[in-house]
Amino acid sequence: MVVHASARWLPSPPSPAIYIRVAERPRPPTISKTPDYPVYVPGESIILTCASSRRDTAGRFQLRKSSNLLTNSTGNHTTFTHRITELRADIDSTYTCVMLVHVSARWLPSLPSPVVHIRVTELPQPPTISKTPDYPVYVPGESVNITCASSQRDTAGRFQLRKDSNLLTSSTGSHTTFTHRITDLRADVDNNYTCVMLVHAYARWLSSPPSPGIHIRATELPPPPTISKTPDYPVYVPGESVTITCASSRRDTAGMFQLRKDSNLLTSSTGNDTTFNHRITELRADVDNTYTCVMLVHASARWLPSPPSPAICIRVAERPRPPTISKTPDYPVYVPGESIILTCASSRRDTAGRFQLRKSSNLLTNSTGNHTAFTHRITELRADMDSTYTCVMLVHVSARWLPSLPSPAVHIRVTERPPPPNITKIPDYPAYLPGEYVTITCTSSRRDTAGRFQLRKDSNLLTSSTGNHTNFNHRVTELRADMDSTYTCVMLVHVSARWLPSPPSPAVHIRVTELPQPPTISKTPDYPVYVPGESVNITCASSQRDTAGRFQLKKDSNLLTSSTGSHTTFTHRITDLRADVDNNYTCVMLVHAYARWLSSPPSAGIHIRATELPPPPTISKTPEYPVYVPGESVTITCASSRRDTAVMFQLRKDSNLLTSSTGNDTTFTHRITELRTDMDSTYTCVMLVHVSARWLPSLPSPVVHIRVTG
Repeated sequence: MVVHASARWLPSPPSPAIYIRVAERPRPPTISKTPDYPVYVPGESIILTCASSRRDTAGRFQLRKSSNLLTNSTGNHTTFTHRITELRADIDSTYTCVMLVHVSARWLPSLPSPVVHIRVTELPQPPTISKTPDYPVYVPGESVNITCASSQRDTAGRFQLRKDSNLLTSSTGSHTTFTHRITDLRADVDNNYTCVMLVHAYARWLSSPPSPGIHIRATELPPPPTISKTPDYPVYVPGESVTITCASSRRDTAGMFQLRKDSNLLTSSTGNDTTFNHRITELRADVDNTYTCVMLVHASARWLPSPPSPAICIRVAERPRPPTISKTPDYPVYVPGESIILTCASSRRDTAGRFQLRKSSNLLTNSTGNHTAFTHRITELRADMDSTYTCVMLVHVSARWLPSLPSPAVHIRVTERPPPPNITKIPDYPAYLPGEYVTITCTSSRRDTAGRFQLRKDSNLLTSSTGNHTNFNHRVTELRADMDSTYTCVMLVHVSARWLPSPPSPAVHIRVTELPQPPTISKTPDYPVYVPGESVNITCASSQRDTAGRFQLKKDSNLLTSSTGSHTTFTHRITDLRADVDNNYTCVMLVHAYARWLSSPPSAGIHIRATELPPPPTISKTPEYPVYVPGESVTITCASSRRDTAVMFQLRKDSNLLTSSTGNDTTFTHRITELRTDMDSTYTCVMLVHVSARWLPSLPSPVVHIRVTG
């Protein structure tokens, strides 16, 4: 310091020294934001991170918002994070970081970091959501379209469809609408659906709030109603009427009904009922339709249709033509005690049916079964008989008997009689089998009296003789199991220009019993095909354990052999089968009943077929040496003798099975490694060919010899 004194500037001694040093500013820190969006939406949060630009340099950080201090870090760190929560729509600010580094007891501030910009924009408006068809409830199998649409026509975006808050599907591309189809709804569906729209703004997809929810619920269909028709005929005739009734299958459930004709709506009920009737009058001949009912039950503000009821068919057919009627014998007048056969016949040869015989317009008798003709015998004509007869034919059409108009009438008038003939049957068995025959003989009881004969079965005319004879034979062929009838003869003697009938002969009885049940047949061994030289046992056995009898074994329908005595089984052995064998065998069982041996139908057939053995395969060894030394290897190859035939192979060593191939091939190789000194064996191949579900072995191949010497 220089002080002015006595006209002189006097210097003081120097003060203590001070030191001035200038240091570089710390490098500006980095700043980042997470998530790093160009724009944010209200309610989101963001983390701002200040970080030292040198990993080995720590300090304190200042976070500034629009150049104003927002917050400080505490302590000495290389990073500092600050979380901004619940962003508001009015935020639009820049943020920077400043780092303070402690140098020589002073906190030196860095230059500010680059700025980050945080701007908040409004969320897109929630989209609309709709469903088509818009039902309060659906039924299984229906489909529904869910449509998400922008609430602003000029705003496009992507859509997310959510099911019970979980993402179900998303749209691709940018659109103003998006539709998702749900097909074949199941009965357990009960879900809420919402849409979210993603709008592209400031290089970011902004998610809207979810749309209002729609509810899709599926419920079971109502059970199908019942349908009936009264009268319930399978077919109708012109002019008839029918009432169709639809009814709820549950007594406590009412609804509306739709009657459908050939799947098209015919009529509907009005109101809520458990039944609905529709009457069809004056049916026409060309009607042939099916009808079903559908019931609509009101549930959750919707009429739910049931599945259709089972269908009923209403078909109208023309009436059959009237039949013809005739009488046999056709006399202008009859005598007491005589019989007459009335025959009703179809007027079309190809049309069969049932017949009603009417006497003076009253029902006399009906036929049974379906025939083109029906005969009725009137026996013991009396002197007071004088009546007219007509026939009506009932034709079976679609499970209903349709009546024809009546036939023209025939007139039977009775006015007053030779001894009854004799009757015999040959062979005279107490019982017969189906398919057998019997000859019935009618004979005049007076050797000097000839005439004509009528053979009657159960009092009905079966056949008549022609000419004038003292006896008459009738052969009944192909007896049936349901036959149990009595037969009588009537003799007609020519007197006064007319053939007068005698009283009937004594009756003979023809009864047919069921055949015994066919026996069973089996073969042992049971192969689908055999090879020459094999043997097979054929066993016939009673199909009823407690029934014994005699057996016949037939070969191609010809008798081969029979058992002796009465047994429940019989076995026949066929030895040394030949290659040309190809036969069917059946068994017949003879059971003793009604003092005769009754023959059963043949058993099911069994087939015995023999085929030639496959040709032997070839065999080779590689390398092919006459003798080998210990340690060498050799490969044995079996090959099919037919190039186009794939087979399985067995390799045998000294006649014992060594190994087999797997699968179907034309060759098989087996490698023997590390030959030993004690080996001296022969090898052969056998080929197994698959024929008719059986593996047939060939004859063995020629042998190869593998001998090992020291």
